[in-house]
Amino acid sequence: MFDFGVVVWSAGKVVFTADERKMMGAVNRSVKTMRDSTKLLTSEGVITLFSIFFFIVISRLLTKIEMSSLAVLGIITGLSAMVTGLGLVTSCIQKAPELLARGGKG
Repeated sequence: MFDFGVVVWSAGKVVFTADERKMMGAVNRSVKTMRDSTKLLTSEGVITLFSIFFFIVISRLLTKIEMSSLAVLGIITGLSAMVTGLGLVTSCIQKAPELLARGGKG
């Protein structure tokens, strides 16, 4: 086995050094992150297009009063979701890592 600094040649096979494997792992993670980001961005774009399309359809079918009642309903449901949570999710996100690090359950 001969070490030429960059690549180790062994019986006709290319064997990468530890540093090169580490670098290739970082590149693979970067490529995976970019693919996942692209998928997420594409799905958000599709959702936005569907939302615009259905808003146009619904606005043609409903009267102004019915549309305004949907807007008020959206506000009420949004506020009720915030009130029912009472910040519980935020406090769980803040406290969970500390509790997991200590090994505690409560």
